Amino acid sequence: MISFISLGIIYKFIDEKPHIFMQRRSTPGDLYNFLEFPGGKIEEEETPEQAIVREIGEEVNITVENPLFFKLSRYKKNQKTFLFYTYLFKNKDDHNLKDWFSIEDKSYLDEIPPANLELFTDLKSFFGNDMKEFLEFEEFLWK
Repeated sequence: MISFISLGIIYKFIDEKPHIFMQRRSTPGDLYNFLEFPGGKIEEEETPEQAIVREIGEEVNITVENPLFFKLSRYKKNQKTFLFYTYLFKNKDDHNLKDWFSIEDKSYLDEIPPANLELFTDLKSFFGNDMKEFLEFEEFLWK
């Protein structure tokens, strides 16, 4: 059985370092109290992009336009396969989100579901070490 999931990585810069938004899972189950990206199951008749726009709106009350596709990944647990469509969003100053985590800080990684861990390596590569270069790249991405 395959579950199709859309994830949204919302980012911003704090002290010129990239930070990502995550929320603590409050529903009982295997992932209770883990840090997760906003997102959820893709409903029938819905594209992955439509799903993440809906999920971001439902979970963090943000209206998103033009999500940037970041990665397609697969994770298998027991007899179940998860296919993750991951999108990036730049946080705007008017968003009142609280829980920001530096992608360079590894202290919270044990609170991340195993299915999401590889995204951190990809994010570090995406943001790179040259902030000036990234800001030029970012300007191109969000035209």
